[in-house]
Amino acid sequence: MNLYKSAALCLGLCLLQIEASAYTQSGLNNYNEPVDELQQIYETQAIADNVWSGLTNEFVTQYEAGNYAQASATAKQAYDVALTNFGKQHINTADSMLKLGIINETLGNYDVAKQYMTDAMDILVDKLGPNHEDVAIVLTNLANLYFEQNKPEESELNHKKA
Repeated sequence: MNLYKSAALCLGLCLLQIEASAYTQSGLNNYNEPVDELQQIYETQAIADNVWSGLTNEFVTQYEAGNYAQASATAKQAYDVALTNFGKQHINTADSMLKLGIINETLGNYDVAKQYMTDAMDILVDKLGPNHEDVAIVLTNLANLYFEQNKPEESELNHKKA
C-alpha cells in the first residue's frame, strides 16, 4: 500500500513539475529551453496507468483473500486515480466502477452496487459497443446482483443479454 501512496505522491509532484517547469528563476520571459510538455504528459499518464493497474491488481488479491474492507478501500482508490487521471468516460474508470459494484454487492450494498455497475456499463457500451465482451462481463455481474436480490426475471434478462 505504501508503494501506491508513494506513486500517487510522485504523480502529484510530476503534475506540479509540469506547471512549474514553464518558469525559471527569472520568470517566464527569460525561459531559455523549451519544455517538452507532451513528453511530460505522457510520462505522467504512464505513472497514473501504473498506479491504477497496481491498485486494480491489489483489489483482486484482497478480494480473493476475503479482505473485503481493504478491497473496498483499494477499489475506491483505484476509482479516484482513474477519475482524476483518465476522466469520467474512460474504460479504466468503468473498470473501477465495476469493481466498486462487485465489492458493494459482496458487502450487501445492493443499490450502490447496481448504480456502479450500470454506470460502468453505460461507459463501456458508449466506448466499446453493446456487443463487446467487457459489456457482457458487466451484464453478468448485474445478473448475479439481481439473483442475490431474488429478482429472477431481471437476472435472466441480463444473463441473456450477456
